[in-house]
Amino acid sequence: MKQVAITIKIDDDLKKDIQKLAKNMGLSFSAIVENKLRQVRRERRIEFTEELVPNQGFAKQLRNIEQDAKSGSNITGSFNGVDDLMKSLMSDEN
Repeated sequence: MKQVAITIKIDDDLKKDIQKLAKNMGLSFSAIVENKLRQVRRERRIEFTEELVPNQGFAKQLRNIEQDAKSGSNITGSFNGVDDLMKSLMSDEN
């Protein structure tokens, strides 16, 4: 199997922690990364177990949506079909 070098950017503390962990397990940092990449290829999925943190813009949008939901503003009721939806969208109330 031909091996190639790759360059990735990660948090410095994360790299140091994983290097220490790998050393304690008798592995290289590269072995851990390659193992994870093989798992992704085999399973055809990526599982994020840590909470994903939204960027500032998306976080602001989420806060606005939460505020609207709590105050009942910018909320439109349920619809009985496409005609009801279109009527609501075309009304002056929105």
